[in-house]
Amino acid sequence: FRAALRHLPEAAGWLAVRLARLVPDTSVAFELLRRTPPSAARLALETRADLLASAGDVAAAETELAAAGRAGLAAQYALAAGDTARAERLAYEALSGADADEAGAGLDLLAGHNAALPPGQQLVTARALREHGRAADAARLLRRLVRDGDSTAGTWLAWGRALEGTGDRVGALRAYTTAAKGGGGADDSAAVAAQYMRARLLLRGPPPGPPAPPPDPPRPTALR
Repeated sequence: FRAALRHLPEAAGWLAVRLARLVPDTSVAFELLRRTPPSAARLALETRADLLASAGDVAAAETELAAAGRAGLAAQYALAAGDTARAERLAYEALSGADADEAGAGLDLLAGHNAALPPGQQLVTARALREHGRAADAARLLRRLVRDGDSTAGTWLAWGRALEGTGDRVGALRAYTTAAKGGGGADDSAAVAAQYMRARLLLRGPPPGPPAPPPDPPRPTALR
């Protein structure tokens, strides 16, 4: 690596990141990371965070990542440091950003620790899972919410959307029907939305029923 740093200047910045993970002296590693080109800044930041965490300063690693806009990865470090509340805040911050990788990291954290969240935050997490193409994960989370006693129209509506996203039109129709009957107070808008979603789903045709039984085998003809 050191020879390559001297003789391959065009690749020296990228090689410095790799070498920083190998040298035993963290001060030398940090000096190497200062040589990285802008195109390798993301990888260099991850490497620096790993080095800080390995040296026992997980909080510093999380702080640097958060300051650099890496909220999803920072949330994982905050959780490793035992700061669950900050980890959750950073995860939700990652969801609101435009970086798909960071949003995915934030979702992974929230989904993995979802049972410890209040019902309202669990619902937010489920909606985010569906919006990021993880309808099956969202449906499982919402099923648990309903099983635990959440009977609000908003939760049933979200469950219906998640089930529809998995292709379960029958389950979605049942969830929309339940949501449409659950209006009242703050749930009125969710009930109205459920009525629309139910009607839209029915306009696509009836949901598939059970497969038709196979035809009876022909009866043998009598011999003459």
